[in-house]
Amino acid sequence: MLTERTHAIELGPIPVDFWTWGTFELVDGKIALWRERFDIAELSFAAARGIAHAATALQIESRRG
Repeated sequence: MLTERTHAIELGPIPVDFWTWGTFELVDGKIALWRERFDIAELSFAAARGIAHAATALQIESRRG
């Protein structure tokens, strides 16, 4: 079985959304093996995008204060 999704995590104020996929094998209708894969370049880009988002939000907040 093959799955794919956008994985969303938050590292403090930094949102990181990246594409990932996984495979799993069923034995007697239950998951017996699961493997996750992702592209490290895409994860790095997503982290940089999240840092930029958090920095922009902090700048906007500091201007209001």
